[in-house]
Parts: sequence; C-alpha cells; structure tokens
Amino acid sequence: MYYPYILGGSTKTDMKNKADNHYNALKQIVPSLKRAILFDYDNEPDALNPRSDQQTLNEWKRKNIDNYLLVPDAWKRAVECELKANGEPDGLFLNPFIELIDGYFAGQNLTLPKGSTWKNVKAQIFSLLDGKKLLFENQDSLFHQIENYDSCGVKINRSSIASAMKAEEIHEDVENFFNNLETIVNS
Repeated sequence: MYYPYILGGSTKTDMKNKADNHYNALKQIVPSLKRAILFDYDNEPDALNPRSDQQTLNEWKRKNIDNYLLVPDAWKRAVECELKANGEPDGLFLNPFIELIDGYFAGQNLTLPKGSTWKNVKAQIFSLLDGKKLLFENQDSLFHQIENYDSCGVKINRSSIASAMKAEEIHEDVENFFNNLETIVNS
C-alpha cells in the first residue's frame, strides 16, 4: 500500500520532524511500514541536505519538482493533446502555441546546452531558478500565457505536462528517486 503524506512548506528540519512523528505513530500500528522522504533542493546555509547514499531521506537536485518540467517539447505535446481533446483539427491552432513556448524558453535562456539531453542536463540554472513561479505562478508564467493566448482557453497542468514527457526527457534525478523507492519497497 502506498500513502503520500504531504509535509507542506516549512524548514526541512521541521518537515523531517513532522514526518518522523507521523511515521513513528503509524509504525506502532503497522510495524513493517517503510518510508521515503523527498525534499526540494535547498542551498541555504542551515538547510538539512541529506547525504546522497541515504535511501529513506531524498532530495531533488533542483529547487523544486516543477524544475523537472522545463522541457519545451513536453509543453507542446500537452497543448496539442488539449487542443485535440477540445475538438481542434490536427495542427490547425498548434503553431502559435509552439512559437509561444519556444519563445518563452528561449527568452528565459532555458535551452539545452550543447551535448546535453533533458535526461542528463546538469546546467546550474536548472537547479537555481524557481520553476514553480516561472512556469505556473507568476503573472507572466508560461502556464498563464498559454491559458490566456487569444482567448483560446487552453488549460494544461503539471500532470498533463509530465504525462506528455517521453522517457528520454525524464531527468535521471526522477528516475533515481523512483529506483530508490523501488529498492525500499522491495527490501
């Protein structure tokens, strides 16, 4: 059985303590219970940064999970899927969205460095920027630009973008976490 327990925003130390308390309470009921904790990356001097060899305590190598959605082609496929779901003919209204998405990523200087793939890109910018704000929350975020484009009302979300990703676009950090989770479950 799988049960996600959302820690909410706070310091990593507070969130870890909250998770420990929750886990210890559940462990009294289900002694064989296993767990994995996953934090966003934090480079603050007093931040709890788990060692990379720990199985139960994990940390993204990027500021937040949204930073793993910085894949322009996945955004394009998500928009295309939404247009098709809304009954739009293939490709008829897609080109303006492709230009918008390409322009957004180029304008933010979020393109792949030479010799990199989305699976292995390690450029520091992808770890530092706040993808949550940049892609979804800011007034001029890509999400809002797509949603407001020419009153088309195209709505995509994190799940539709992640679902539109191809295997070679899913960063190795994500794969490593799920491999680690599988090891914990099977141990």
